[in-house]
Amino acid sequence: MVQGDDFYAYNCTFVGNRAGEEGGAAYTETTPGAGFVNCLFVDNSAADGGALSMRGIQKVESSTFYRNFASSHGGALYLRDYSGYDIQGCILWGNKAADGGEVYADSGANWTFRQCAIEGDLNGTKFSGTVCGDGNGNKREDPRFVRAWDPDGPDNAYGTSDDGLKLANGSPCLDSGIWGAGQNLDDVLVQDISGAQRIIGQQSDMGAYEGG
Repeated sequence: MVQGDDFYAYNCTFVGNRAGEEGGAAYTETTPGAGFVNCLFVDNSAADGGALSMRGIQKVESSTFYRNFASSHGGALYLRDYSGYDIQGCILWGNKAADGGEVYADSGANWTFRQCAIEGDLNGTKFSGTVCGDGNGNKREDPRFVRAWDPDGPDNAYGTSDDGLKLANGSPCLDSGIWGAGQNLDDVLVQDISGAQRIIGQQSDMGAYEGG
């Protein structure tokens, strides 16, 4: 659990974590904020928020959520009440829950998705709770992972060049992220989760990986 001051995680991998109640990978309750950037969440589970359960002023950018599970609410994300959220450039795909397979948002949550790929579509079959904010550029097409059945690749290690959650040629998530070519990025953002150059084309790709 993260509680209190600002907290930001960059280029982190959260795999196979379990929580009995909230946030399989992390439960954040912070003031004024917390954020996850260029992160990977795979096979985490909890009752609420298979990957993340969040309250406070939060942001999640250029991260990939895959195959997380919640027995109650929010397979990938559980967005708590009286909070503000900005979810940008992320891929949420293949997550499951009893209610809100990808996202569950409490009625008091104020949240916006922008330039994300979301299975079930924004406010679709895998969303539940309050209506979200559409920040434009969101997609519902399959992101077309290189090898979704083998997310950590032949070397069985996440965050390396052979990861199966990289994007295949022709993916709708290519050149659809939040950072543009020529943009000055912080040092922690110039590479993707695998160490590859971030922004190969005119725009960054959605999710934690750049290109296939």
